[in-house]
Amino acid sequence: ESFARMEDLFRTVYLAVSDQIRGRILSVVAELSEADLATFSRAAMRAFFEGIQHKPAFVTVLFQAALSVSRDMTRLALSTLNEFVELLVTLGQATFAQRADVRLDAGLVSAGLVGGIMHMAVRWADSGFQMPLDQVVDNAMLIFAGVASVAVAS
Repeated sequence: ESFARMEDLFRTVYLAVSDQIRGRILSVVAELSEADLATFSRAAMRAFFEGIQHKPAFVTVLFQAALSVSRDMTRLALSTLNEFVELLVTLGQATFAQRADVRLDAGLVSAGLVGGIMHMAVRWADSGFQMPLDQVVDNAMLIFAGVASVAVAS
């Protein structure tokens, strides 16, 4: 009754879910004001993966249904993912800036990281969260460690 169309209801749910996940991540990152990029990354990923483990429907809303409801919802979902990309760019700027010789593009690399983590989340949820949370975070950190090792290699 409160919504003219089902898509309007879905948009409201999607925004609430993405805000809740973003809030979890930002809250954890804010507590680590003096930490390095690896510590930020691990804490943020743990908050993200814990959030979806506690509310598995988040995976469906954020990464599956949002991309198939309509073009407007797909645009919103991609815009939301880009907000997470920009967060990574901001957090990793100092690391990315260390390697001018590699021609790193912080936005492109961050988009790859976000996409990889998103796919890991979908796969983990589809398995019924069989792998322990710490192991999922450790696996996700391998991707970040690889990027960081290229970014800071001399």
